[in-house]
Amino acid sequence: ASMMALMVSPAKACANLQVLAKEGFEGEYGFYEAIDYTTSRLPRGKTHSILYSFMVHHQGMGFLSLSYLLLNKPMQQRFMAELRFQATLLLLQERIPRATVFYAHTADLIETNSETTDAQIRSINTANTLIPEIQLLSNGRYQVMITNSGGGYSRWKDITVTRWREDTTKDDRGIFCYIKDVNSGKFWSNTHQPTLQPTKNYEALFSLGHAEFSRQDYGIDTKTEIVISPEDDTEMRRVRITNRTQSVKVLEITSYAEIVLASQASDEAHPAFSNLFVQTEIIPEHKAIFCTRRPRSHDELPPWMFHLMEVHGATAEAVSFETDRREFIGRGKTLASPQAMEVDKLSGKQGAVLDPIVSIRYRISIKPNQTATIDLIYGSPTTSHEMWAENIKTALSLNIPHISSYCLTVEEGTALHHHVKKGKKMSPDSDVASRQFTTLIENLTASGYEHYEISNFAKPMKYAIHNTNYWKGAHYLGIGPSAHSFDGRSRSWNIAHNQKYMQSLLENIIPSEREELSPSTRYNEYIMTGLRTMWGVKLDEINGFGSEFVPYFLEGIQDELKKGFVKQDEHKYTLTQVGKHFADGIASNLFWVE
Repeated sequence: ASMMALMVSPAKACANLQVLAKEGFEGEYGFYEAIDYTTSRLPRGKTHSILYSFMVHHQGMGFLSLSYLLLNKPMQQRFMAELRFQATLLLLQERIPRATVFYAHTADLIETNSETTDAQIRSINTANTLIPEIQLLSNGRYQVMITNSGGGYSRWKDITVTRWREDTTKDDRGIFCYIKDVNSGKFWSNTHQPTLQPTKNYEALFSLGHAEFSRQDYGIDTKTEIVISPEDDTEMRRVRITNRTQSVKVLEITSYAEIVLASQASDEAHPAFSNLFVQTEIIPEHKAIFCTRRPRSHDELPPWMFHLMEVHGATAEAVSFETDRREFIGRGKTLASPQAMEVDKLSGKQGAVLDPIVSIRYRISIKPNQTATIDLIYGSPTTSHEMWAENIKTALSLNIPHISSYCLTVEEGTALHHHVKKGKKMSPDSDVASRQFTTLIENLTASGYEHYEISNFAKPMKYAIHNTNYWKGAHYLGIGPSAHSFDGRSRSWNIAHNQKYMQSLLENIIPSEREELSPSTRYNEYIMTGLRTMWGVKLDEINGFGSEFVPYFLEGIQDELKKGFVKQDEHKYTLTQVGKHFADGIASNLFWVE
């Protein structure tokens, strides 16, 4: 990382490399791979740990970084000398238009069979069968496999959500739930796995679209039901806990699942490497954890999953979270008796942990003969391209005369920008947004909507009147606090304070400020707003700002015409279908710069 930083902050990076060399972090082939300063992973009395290895591709990256600084970017210049690279170089500077979409949360109901049949019910009263008995649940996209001992997997399409291995002997991977009596210190699980605690009354009940587990431990009845939503790609595990004793019980309910978010084959081939790309985020206010896999290429659509837990019918005293497997299990321990059962509160670690899990803990109090319900919900909130198309179809079925569509943009200074910069949230994927924008245009225009502005679609003559006036540069008058007005040459805006605005009117004072617009400013605004509309920009209008603007515009527009981003119809210039994806960049290239 220090070597790569030479291309960004050479002085600071060089000083850091000198410190590393002074500390003796060099070997036969240069600097060692890494130095770990994480206190929790170090032996007692040590301040750091050296990773004594060398990776060839990292050494190569270091040489490229040095040549960038010392030899005036030879590799970059070699790429830029390639004509095909030059042809697309400007695309690196472009931003897609601010457009996403109308979203309707509508169910895609699974087709049901009208014929009635006797549903087969399987009852297994032991977890120790010769081979595991399994139950498969699915809504066509999200799948769950559960065994009679509680092991299994969750998958979304071809993505493995939770880690699982085909081991008929141990069967110790899946989604689990621990239950601990705080006063006695005894703990067990809602199924046989993972604690392997024996119980006299154990039953796994498998029926159509449903799995159920029952057991009794230390006077506590536990009943677990597992189903998949037919509408959304989520699974619910509802755990009902009944206190059959004569005293109040304080229980800790702790969920656990190892997260993969990759194909089963890639996880089995190299699980440690696969884990490096998973990022976790705890949302305390929603009692939820989100996980995603950082994309390894521009074409990859990163998968997401979430886990949340809700308690009903009991008083929740404390909630804590964990996403680091090492912190949960502990050194030298197993899932049968993890370190988490010995601590009062989970650590709350999140981010790019080395071994990601999702775990939420509630501490609850249950009175005698009271039943508490705990809902463990897991799912994938990703909007696939098919789901996106279905959402558009639903919007069209409502026969709405006007639809506006905007893309999420990360603006500097906002809370979202801060979270993205800190790595707590993923930045929106521009390639995905671009594909969704294209799908939206194709579907709406095919259904009779006019794409009259980059972010707006309407049935003929159902345009937004005020916004259309603004985009066309027409005069308009704003009345009320914060309202804006435009007379063709100047812009004014009223004060935002309601009381001061009304008091000024009583005193016959117009509470506004005014700004005179220069010809170049009016030209730039016309280019920006006009190119976004189906009416485009016209040379006659440009000439009205000054005769010098027409030749300037004609010179700049030639490149956009050659790229196929802009088309000419007599004296009107409008964006092509491809050009709509680069509207802001095209407009900025045509701006008059003083």
